[in-house]
Amino acid sequence: MPFKSTRSTVKIAFFSLLIIVAFILLNSNLHHHFIDILRLITAFILAPLWVLYVNQSQLWFHKRYRWAAGKNAPLTIHTLSFLFGVLISYDLALMISRDFGYFIHFPLLLISSFIYWIPLLIKCRFYKSRPYFHRFIYILITCILFFLYHEGTSYYYQAKPAFGFITMGLTVLLISLYVLIKHWSHDESHIDTRTVKGMVEPLSKQKSSY
Repeated sequence: MPFKSTRSTVKIAFFSLLIIVAFILLNSNLHHHFIDILRLITAFILAPLWVLYVNQSQLWFHKRYRWAAGKNAPLTIHTLSFLFGVLISYDLALMISRDFGYFIHFPLLLISSFIYWIPLLIKCRFYKSRPYFHRFIYILITCILFFLYHEGTSYYYQAKPAFGFITMGLTVLLISLYVLIKHWSHDESHIDTRTVKGMVEPLSKQKSSY
């Protein structure tokens, strides 16, 4: 029997992730490495898969998701949301409490990452697709800020940054940038014959009238 994705399975996966986080908190020796892995999985795997799941299930019309697709918010809002949920909320959570701060960070991480991937992956009839150039700048600025934030915090706290999280995070962002450029190049090389025909025929008729 093939596996069928439902809303209940998504909820089960989310709460399972919270249980895993709670288990890791009890094992301090594995604490930092597994937290970084979970952050990577949440921001760069679960969040984009969530967007793809909503696309496939055509749930953008549902009131739970219409807020995310109903209005084309400026891409700067998406970038700031991503930076706050993925980076700033992590540092704030550690400042509040190392034991309970992650239960604040991970929901913010998942939601903000979901918001970040929407302009890049959404497939919806009532959503106006962003121009390629805007999406290119969107990913590029996110990559730069993602790197600079880690470098700045490591310098401020005089500590080594989470090298694995930075490397893998930037790798995923750069791969998404490459895929975007590839699609952009393909669409630019495609010639719309109807548009060309519509531009040429009026000119030929105008010449024949002289």
